Amino acid sequence: MALAHLQPPSWRAGDLADAERSLAHLLGRLPAGSEQAPLAIRLAPGCACSPEGDGDPAWRTLAAAMQAADGQAIATEVEDGTHEVLILATGHRLVYAGPLVPDPALCGNGPPATRLRQWLPQLLARTRTALVGASCACTSPRRLSSPRLPLR
Repeated sequence: MALAHLQPPSWRAGDLADAERSLAHLLGRLPAGSEQAPLAIRLAPGCACSPEGDGDPAWRTLAAAMQAADGQAIATEVEDGTHEVLILATGHRLVYAGPLVPDPALCGNGPPATRLRQWLPQLLARTRTALVGASCACTSPRRLSSPRLPLR
């Protein structure tokens, strides 16, 4: 899938500055050496930013894809996170901030739990400004189906 297709005019983009602020608050707490590989960070796991029931399968799928790309996937609670997930390329370079289940206008109508996994190679290779989806406030806590990995 070509990256040019990943940002149609109808897609509601979020504020890059918000995503960068969230990342700046996390940088000092990330695991040592994490900048040497891709990293997915789930912010405020348990929030219902994704359609009901789609967030946890999407996180498990993305985490498996990150491991296959020799990267890591971690989850943490943050007080000021405005996006459900941040995806960083090597060097902690932000390439995506947004929901775990992106809008089909951004990526097509693939199964919700696999959308980010399908884009991961293109996202990690992205050299332009990060793709930033509309911010998502935590509206209703959900019980986690996978353990949280604390940040250092």
